[in-house]
Amino acid sequence: MKNFEKMELDMVQLDTINGGGIGQVANDSKLLHDLGLNDEILGDMYVTTHWDYCSAKIDEAWAKIGITCVSHCIYDNEYFYQGRSITWEDAMKIAKDLMIKGPRIA
Repeated sequence: MKNFEKMELDMVQLDTINGGGIGQVANDSKLLHDLGLNDEILGDMYVTTHWDYCSAKIDEAWAKIGITCVSHCIYDNEYFYQGRSITWEDAMKIAKDLMIKGPRIA
């Protein structure tokens, strides 16, 4: 039996389908802007034509909350937190959690 019900995808699911690279950097800019970590939203076309600027800007925004992002133009970006590799979904969850709860002071 086939399921013919329509399902809407959330942003995490869409990004999983969309893949990495330019689209991932553009999507990260939106998320990081919404969280107040980035001062501009970078569109796909702008990222395509200004890769060095955009990837550096996104990497710097992630670094504000302790996440290291290694942006790749074609492949999925790499994310690291507290010395270990994490998924993009984990990076998003950590960012949202830190911004809601505020930074933790050691």
